[in-house]
Amino acid sequence: MNRPTPKPEARSLGMAGRHLLGAALFCLLAGPVSGAPLTVSPPSLPPVVAGSPYNVTITPSDGSAPYHFSLAAGLLPPGLTLSTSPANATLSGTAGAFSSYDFTLAVGDSIGAERYLRGLSLPGTVASGSNLPLSPPGSTGPYGIVILSGALPPGMVIDSNGNLTGNPSQSGRFSAVVEFTDSLGNKTILTLSLDAIAPEPVRPIPTLSTWALWLLSLGLLVLGLRRTRT
Repeated sequence: MNRPTPKPEARSLGMAGRHLLGAALFCLLAGPVSGAPLTVSPPSLPPVVAGSPYNVTITPSDGSAPYHFSLAAGLLPPGLTLSTSPANATLSGTAGAFSSYDFTLAVGDSIGAERYLRGLSLPGTVASGSNLPLSPPGSTGPYGIVILSGALPPGMVIDSNGNLTGNPSQSGRFSAVVEFTDSLGNKTILTLSLDAIAPEPVRPIPTLSTWALWLLSLGLLVLGLRRTRT
């Protein structure tokens, strides 16, 4: 007994149904995909000011989650750290006194789209009692310090732990090129730019010398005698 041959219309509908089912399963497994391009907030990083607290949360949107974050170029200023999660990243801390740091953060999504945020550090301000970390990232102290050119603010030094400490005795902007040699012998050359604020000088209270006191006493005595005679 011969089986009936299926009609072409029924066969084509069966194939179309399988394609639709496959597409639905793919969308279910892949999850929702935004048609909008990847965007990042904030669109640019605010300047890093040495010695001042810094806290910026980087939040991507659109594109295709999950997101990833990385340091694409340069080095973070000492004192700043980048903490990440699948949803956002936070750059926070208190930066040291470098002015030559230029770094770029990359933000990417699951389909390969990327956005870049550039960060720059500005000259730091140091005053009495300042203690700013200057040690190069990834190095280990104690450090040998050599000033190759320029000068630190008078009254300030870089100690063996890589910290700038002291009390500036002169106000102004100071620049210096410093060579750090860590405990393993690795050398790093860094450029510093600092705005120093010296304390106001304490003006001495005028005092009278012994001779001045004698003369004043003698003058008062003479004046008293004259008044007595009159």
